[in-house]
Amino acid sequence: MKSWKRIFASIAAVVMIGVWVPQSVMAADVWLDRAKDDNAQHLVLLEQNDPADYLYLITPDPVQRQILYVAAQGIISGCETDEEKVAAVYQWVTANTYYDWDGLNSGNLAPVDPYSVLTNHYAVCEGFATLLAELLNSVGIPCVTFHGASCSANPGATRDDDSVWTEAEYNEVDHAWNAAYVNGEWRYYDPTWDTRNSYHQGSFLPGLTSRDYYAVAADDFAAGHRSAYRINDTGGFRLENGTWIRYDENGQRTNGIVLDYYDRSVYVYEDGFPVTGRALVDYQLADFSSSGKYLQTRYDYTGWFLQDGYWYYISEGIACYNWAYLNGVWYYLDPQSCQMVTGWRWIDGKWYYFSASGAMATGWRLVNGKWYYMESSGAMRTGWIWLDGKWYYLDGSGAMQTGWVWTGGKWYYLYKDGSMAANTVIDGYYLNSQGTY
Repeated sequence: MKSWKRIFASIAAVVMIGVWVPQSVMAADVWLDRAKDDNAQHLVLLEQNDPADYLYLITPDPVQRQILYVAAQGIISGCETDEEKVAAVYQWVTANTYYDWDGLNSGNLAPVDPYSVLTNHYAVCEGFATLLAELLNSVGIPCVTFHGASCSANPGATRDDDSVWTEAEYNEVDHAWNAAYVNGEWRYYDPTWDTRNSYHQGSFLPGLTSRDYYAVAADDFAAGHRSAYRINDTGGFRLENGTWIRYDENGQRTNGIVLDYYDRSVYVYEDGFPVTGRALVDYQLADFSSSGKYLQTRYDYTGWFLQDGYWYYISEGIACYNWAYLNGVWYYLDPQSCQMVTGWRWIDGKWYYFSASGAMATGWRLVNGKWYYMESSGAMRTGWIWLDGKWYYLDGSGAMQTGWVWTGGKWYYLYKDGSMAANTVIDGYYLNSQGTY
């Protein structure tokens, strides 16, 4: 028999590689014609879907997400219409967020995920945009975030006559903003350009706010902005009956591994809920936080592991498959699922039986009221077998026969224990030394 094998775990590869590729989270339609108005093209794409399809919160940590949600409810307190809510949130973001000049000048930018911007109060443009999107989505107003180029800062990188954006041009995008769905239409917003707040030399320097880039139509917005791609097209969290559930970009509950765009961490979900504690994910035994964040692979763990009613054998953190000889007992681990097999299993052209403990059966075994015989290799026998000086007959299913049996063109009689009768009379028929009459 072959010994067990360890299966490759892709989550380990993701963690070990440790490289974040922004293109992997871009929308499938990102390669737009740069000779045209990118914002108008995006507007057409946005309008192809239900606005509610973009109504997600992207913050993976449940505590941070709830804080953002509660903050948004506080900001819109007293607002009645969606327009009032957008105006209140926009005013709050532009008045309470400061542009991170220290980070821009040093190259050490402050975090731009929504929660960090909410609590730090300073970030570059992406932080302004992600915070606005998170707060608006929290109050039920669909809002997406765009990356692109600002025409005033980099006009040469924003428009040309050559087909589509290139990867190099993507890497030079220098700005971020939003589109929100209000009163039946998508409008564009740039909270960064509507504030003069600055974070400089460690100090918060308040400035004026404006609404020059508030609720602008796509064609007018294109005068200063050239969209490259949306950065929140991978789904997110929705609040349903008081519970946050994660959905993918197709509107299906998330299953499997998700790379968070902002904290560069790996999260794992099952039917929209985070996998927590110690769990086997993608054939790898790992520890996860209460939010489903991957913490560590348990390379120090070797032994059996029970999950969802199935047993797995783990060797140095990785699930094994195939035959396993452990403590003098043979087990079989399914090559596809790595789950320990019980009951009957067809392996390499032979039948084997595994007890409830997973141990491979040998010798006689009573299964569902019928006796079967397994060789020392575990393979089930059929036909005639000679054991301890007696003949037994097992039919094509492997079940031991009793009573009269017709096989090979002759009649035989088998006692209740399955042994063949010979040199005796049964039901008036004499059976010779070969067991036939």
